[in-house]
Amino acid sequence: MLSDLRYAVRTLAKSRGFTIVTVATLAIGIGANTAIFAAIRAAYLRPLPYPDGDRIVRIWESMGPGWRGSVSEEDLTDWEAQTTTLVDFTAVVNDSFNLAQDSPERIQGQKVTEGFFRLFRVQPALGRTFTADDMQPGQNRAVVLSHGLWRRQFGGDAKIVGKTVELSGKTYTIAGVMPQGFAFPGNPAELWVPHPLEKKQGRGSHYLLVMARLRPGVELAAARADLDAITARLAQAYPDTNTNRGALIMPLRETFVGQMRAITILLVGAVMLVLLIGCVNVANLLLARASGRRGEIAVRMALGASRARLVRQLLTESFVLAALGGAVGILVALWGADALHAAMPAETRSLFPITIDAHVLGFAAGVALLSAFIFGLVPAFQSSRADLAAAVKEGSARATATRSRFKKTLVVCEVAMSVVLLVGSGLLIRSLARFNDVSLGFDPERLLTMKVALPQVRYPKPTDMASFHERVLERLDGLPGVASAAAVNFTPLANENWNGSFEIAGRPKFEPGKQPVTEYLIASPDYFKTIGVPVTRGRGFTRADRDGAPEVCIVNETFVRRYLPDVDPLQQRLVFDRDPIQIVGVVADTRRWGKTRDPVPETFFPAWQGATDTMSIVVRTKGEPMALAAAVRAQVQAVDPGQAVYAVKSMETIIFEAASLRWFETMLFTLFGAIALVLASLGIYGVMTYHVTQRSQEMGIRMALGARAGQIQAMVVREGMTLCAIGLAIGLAGAIALSSLLDSLVFGVGTHDVVSYLAAGAVLAGVALAACWLPARRATRVDPIAALRSS
Repeated sequence: MLSDLRYAVRTLAKSRGFTIVTVATLAIGIGANTAIFAAIRAAYLRPLPYPDGDRIVRIWESMGPGWRGSVSEEDLTDWEAQTTTLVDFTAVVNDSFNLAQDSPERIQGQKVTEGFFRLFRVQPALGRTFTADDMQPGQNRAVVLSHGLWRRQFGGDAKIVGKTVELSGKTYTIAGVMPQGFAFPGNPAELWVPHPLEKKQGRGSHYLLVMARLRPGVELAAARADLDAITARLAQAYPDTNTNRGALIMPLRETFVGQMRAITILLVGAVMLVLLIGCVNVANLLLARASGRRGEIAVRMALGASRARLVRQLLTESFVLAALGGAVGILVALWGADALHAAMPAETRSLFPITIDAHVLGFAAGVALLSAFIFGLVPAFQSSRADLAAAVKEGSARATATRSRFKKTLVVCEVAMSVVLLVGSGLLIRSLARFNDVSLGFDPERLLTMKVALPQVRYPKPTDMASFHERVLERLDGLPGVASAAAVNFTPLANENWNGSFEIAGRPKFEPGKQPVTEYLIASPDYFKTIGVPVTRGRGFTRADRDGAPEVCIVNETFVRRYLPDVDPLQQRLVFDRDPIQIVGVVADTRRWGKTRDPVPETFFPAWQGATDTMSIVVRTKGEPMALAAAVRAQVQAVDPGQAVYAVKSMETIIFEAASLRWFETMLFTLFGAIALVLASLGIYGVMTYHVTQRSQEMGIRMALGARAGQIQAMVVREGMTLCAIGLAIGLAGAIALSSLLDSLVFGVGTHDVVSYLAAGAVLAGVALAACWLPARRATRVDPIAALRSS
């Protein structure tokens, strides 16, 4: 074996061009498969970074298929008291805090119940976590810091426990510091404070993110049945608030990776096809190379080498090529893993880090070994046929014809697999184009957004918060480069919302469980003008709509179509939790939840009648938005120097981030399609070049007998395009059969989109024509006289 290995290395070193092309081809296939496996291992196979993490579940309240929402305090309390299948319930409220250090910084944090750290079975690195005493109303002034915040803002002070810190104007005592690496799943929280369940807001207030742990030995199905029984009892006990309300329970891992399952399956199929196409190409190269080694192999056989010995030698060369391809492929996989990790949704990166570990390296070695068998076995047997001994004297036309037929079969397979990838790429590209054409209902150009969170200690009333934002907007209106400015509690694509039910004044009340639902938004007078949403009926908010004036609201067109289709909306009043509120205007719809979701009913309330503590400032600029970020921040801090401004982004950046996964899916699949196209074209080119070389004498005789160059070219091109046509037919049939896998990924086009299929066929046919034409030109340069002399 060592002798075979040394000989293989020497042989491949002499054929540098062949070796480089082969290794590069294999590296792409092995590297892509390894990177995808690393992502799959991170998302589906590696344990979650918590003890028994796969038994942690996330729970929502549900009102039917496709609907899930937050949980009320009362329902959570009843679930915890009545369940027999779940333990360690915890509730979380995402929040942020102004940290009063040398300069104000907005820190992402969470309000959590007592069982939070018990659920994740994590012990603090310093101090303690929360106790029942910390959860008493009025006593909840303890804070637990993340390891990163402790190092960054407090210099890693080992005596930090017991010291105080000011958060949003309130003084908290530092109870503990969490160990390095602990992170709440899906949220970059850097500190945690207690959240007592005071149950003052009623069952109609749903705002808690709830998680729990399955009891030992309990399966998920049993927990679902248990919660279904509990929610049925609550619906009977509290029909006004709990009718038609169930519970949706899902493993924690599934909440993050469930939506990626379809693209994962698709990418696995794509990279496997790329690897197969690469192996087919290498097999063709080996067969072509074997033609130049017929004499060597025949001499070896004449000197007594058995066929098994020759096969072993040729397979050794294949294994050396695969090993080199695997080594370079690992470098490709490292780059690919970084790219995949960067493209993951932000909330999953810390939970599922993509790394190249020993398991991934073992997978790469296995893929390389399997590849060596795939591309090396058949060429080794073909090249070691016994009749090669005759090739020394007579060329063995039969063996040559056999290899030629096999090479053509491989090319047909290459073309067919490439077509499948190209059709998938075409569908995703067309889908992305349709996606980009969808209007969000507002003008995102030159929009700058940022958030300001006011501490309730300094701004205890909604009117105090409104006054702050009014002063800020007045300053921004006079800032050079600002066309208009406004404030709103939730910007489009913020993935945040408030919603609730309502009644329509003068009409019968809705039945329990059938109340209409609308989203609540709080906006300043110039909000619709600033983001470019037209008021289609009535009026927008004015500066007269402030505290003390009659309460008014504005609804969107979806609200009118769904709830007020047959009446004048401007004559209607809505009843929420206080006196009826007059509708004074109707605005056009916006797609607040993204381009793939239809607009939802929305109700806007005037900010000057009462803002909330966290608002977004939206600025329409006359130039590049981010160029004004510092100036806008300065105006906010001129009103209140202690205020931190955070989440500063242009709206175009927000839109791109919202669509980043769709872009990545399309670009990655298109890359695989392009690689397959290149490999297929090289395969066609190689086969036709081999074909021309083998038939050069015949073509010279044809030209000597009067055949024109155009006829020779047409003959070669016709033979190559026949292979392409067969591969196209098989590939298109395969693409149609597999198109259902793309159902959940395409938008605005069908999976049998004719344009995508025709485009894929046309692109591959064009590339194949070029790959055939080059060898065809070479065929016409055969010297007829030389061909006649050698015949």
